[in-house]
Order: sequence, then structure tokens, then C-alpha cells
Amino acid sequence: MQSLRLTAVFALLQCCALPITAQTASFPLQETWEKGYPQPTGTTLGLWHFDADKGLEDASGKGNSLTLRGSELAGKGRFGGGLLGHPGFPVQDKAHGATTAAKPASLSPKGAFTMEMWLQPSAELSPELRSYLLDKKYVDHTDYQWQLSEADKAGFRRMFVTLGFAAESKVFYSNPLKLETTQWHHVAFTYDAAGEGRFFVDGQAWGTMRHIGFGAVTPGVKALCIGD
Repeated sequence: MQSLRLTAVFALLQCCALPITAQTASFPLQETWEKGYPQPTGTTLGLWHFDADKGLEDASGKGNSLTLRGSELAGKGRFGGGLLGHPGFPVQDKAHGATTAAKPASLSPKGAFTMEMWLQPSAELSPELRSYLLDKKYVDHTDYQWQLSEADKAGFRRMFVTLGFAAESKVFYSNPLKLETTQWHHVAFTYDAAGEGRFFVDGQAWGTMRHIGFGAVTPGVKALCIGD
């Protein structure tokens, strides 16, 4: 799998360790999320730990370092440091993420892939606010976008991933989940490049959706933004 890994506190969320990885038939199963991804695999597209000394460097070795855009490094994440964001629109109409340079070839998966991260909501994450966990898509029909929805009356949210296929985009929804401000959770989304997307929370299956007739995502030209 190609993996985009993020260890962070960001976008009203504290996140630690996020991967996007591309899948191959010989790729070994590795539950490295429980240990914070100390050793990225050769198929890892991006990995950010957000530690104090090299927090914005890409630990995958692919060179996709980040630039802070209204967010900040936090001293404590799930394992080391983290990325901390603040409320955006409609509270403050300004960016609050961390972004890469535009590198469509190196951050666009060519086949099956996984995105994952550790996150913990900030107290600023009010029920009416939506969070962008990852966005390399924006309004284009290319690449990927991962969001956390507003909360319903019972406090449940859904994760949803939008993938671009050149002529149109398709959305994949998770089952409802409730995120507490005192708890870290590992969340992941996998796409098989054949129309099936699956969500996981703390290693447990958290919803599957299929869109018949769709394959790999279409590479785009947008920079990757983490947390906004």
C-alpha cells in the first residue's frame, strides 16, 4: 500500500501518525499504527510525526516537507509531538493547516492505498464544525479528501472520504462515531482501486461502501493540506 502517514494534533484535532500507502500483492501485513510508525516502508508516500526538532519533515524520505499555514506544532501528541489547529470558517475565515508543495506525482496513489492517523479532538471542536483531515482535492475531480462531519444531536459524527475520478467524484461514508476530547483514536481509510472503500477505528471495521465501475483515483495538481 502507498501510505501517507501523519503524527499530529491538527485542525481542531490532535493527530499522531497518518499514512497514505499503495498496495502491492507482496506487501506484508504490519500493524505499525500501534507503535507510531517508527519505520516507514518503501511504499509509504508520506509520513509526518510533528516532533519538535523535525516536526515538518517527511519521515518517509520522499521529501514532502510541510509548511505551517495558520496551525502550529504542539509539544504533545499520541507518541511525540503533534499538529494543533484552530477553528476556521465560520469562526475565523482563515486557513489552519499544514501544507506540502504541489507534487502530484509523489502524493497521488497509482492504485490501492491507505490513509490513516491518530487524532484527538480539541475542546474547540464544537458540534456545528466540520474538520478537513486531509485535502489534496478541493473542488477538482482528482485525488482525495478526508473530512469529519458535524455532530448530530447525540454527538455522533461520520468520517467521509471524497475521491476524484476525472469526470466525477464519489463519496465514502463511515459508520457514526463519537470522539471524546480526552481520548486518542486511530482512524484509517483503505481504497482497493476497484470501487470499495473501508473505514477503521482503533483497528475495528467501521463501515464499507462500494461504487461500481470505478478504479484508481485520478492524479491532480493540488498541494496536500493536513488539517484545516
